[in-house]
Amino acid sequence: MAAMPGPLTPALRSCPLRTLASPASIGLRPSSEEEDQFPLPPRLLLQAPGIQGGQLITALHADPGQATGACLEVGGLGVPVLNQLHITRVGLETPTAGAGGGSVTLVEQSALGSCALTVATAEGQKGADIAAALEAAAQSPGIPGTQLQCPSERNPRDLVARDGALVSAAASTIQVCSNDPRAGIDVRSADLRNVHPVANAGSDRVIPPEADAASVIFDGSASADPDSTPGTNDDVTSFEWYEDGKAGPLLLGRGERLEARLPVGVHRIRLRVQDQGGLEDSDEAVISVEPAPSQKGSASSPTPACHESGRSPCSP
Repeated sequence: MAAMPGPLTPALRSCPLRTLASPASIGLRPSSEEEDQFPLPPRLLLQAPGIQGGQLITALHADPGQATGACLEVGGLGVPVLNQLHITRVGLETPTAGAGGGSVTLVEQSALGSCALTVATAEGQKGADIAAALEAAAQSPGIPGTQLQCPSERNPRDLVARDGALVSAAASTIQVCSNDPRAGIDVRSADLRNVHPVANAGSDRVIPPEADAASVIFDGSASADPDSTPGTNDDVTSFEWYEDGKAGPLLLGRGERLEARLPVGVHRIRLRVQDQGGLEDSDEAVISVEPAPSQKGSASSPTPACHESGRSPCSP
């Protein structure tokens, strides 16, 4: 799978790899900066050599606003002998307010060649409307057709809109590019009904103390699930917060947001989330609670007795 053509940002990421196949590897191929070479865009590559007795299924997802000006591509997966995907679902997602206006391009590689379809998006348009517009472009009659980058001799005419998304049956590679600030992308095998959630426990933090402990708020609202309603994480049904210790994980509490008191020291906090289909993911954050100034033994600080006496400078 690949994310291209622009630089890969933290907001544009694939769903976590879950496979029993081994070996499998995933990595980012850097862009080429060598002299006298055409620059190559960075690509996120998934490789699984020697896979037998099954199929490697992947899903790529970017929420509305996270993939603007970027492309998601999936190819070379499914049936290796045929170099053809199983039936693939392409979803276009928008928030409640709809699209922001721009365009969406879908490039389909099949045995006939490359077919690129581009449709304009209007402000307020829903994802299902964009999918229907792409279907209409793919199924438009005529020779060579209305789409200059998808003439009839390279158009397999296999794209159909189903349940608000596009379904392709002939592609060996599909690339979807969003140039709409409020249009997200979800590409997966049509057989893949549920995708793993992505836990987000927040960033590492240093907390000032309150006496010998500190009150800390844990926030897992940045956790996501591609199966959720766009702009929400409503497919995530469980948030559990643990502290990893020598005796094993200790449950601190449950909920998307949780407040707990932590003593002075370094704490490894783990968030485990679960979606409606029972799939799980976890993420870790390190919370450091600093000791109070009095505990640091600062010789330059006046003693409480001096403050209470009101005398300056302090005298015995």
